[in-house]
Amino acid sequence: MPLGLLLAAARALAAEMPRVDPDGATAKSLNYTHASPDADKRCANCQFYTDPGRSDWGPCVIFPGQLVNADGLCNSYFKRAGRTAASTRRAFGEFDGRIGTCRRSAVS
Repeated sequence: MPLGLLLAAARALAAEMPRVDPDGATAKSLNYTHASPDADKRCANCQFYTDPGRSDWGPCVIFPGQLVNADGLCNSYFKRAGRTAASTRRAFGEFDGRIGTCRRSAVS
C-alpha cells in the first residue's frame, strides 16, 4: 500500500475517534483542559501527541483511542524534541529505502 494511502487511512480512522472528555476520570486526574493557559505548552508540541501535523484534534499516547485538542494541555506534558533532517541523519544514519539498510555516517 502506498504511504500516502496509509496516511490517509490513518487520519480517517483518527477522525472517527472520540474526543477526550475533560470530565473523564483520566482527564481529571491529569488536569487536562482543551485550552492551555500557556501558548508555549500545548498538546501539539508535546512528545505524546503522535500526529503533530494535525492542527485541530489529534491522537495522544496518554489518552489511547481518543483525540486531544491540539491547543490543550495536561500534567503529562513533555516538550517535543526538535530534530532537523541533518541531526536525524547524524543520529541514526542514512537510509537507502530498504528495510534493515541504515548506514551510520561519520558524526561531524
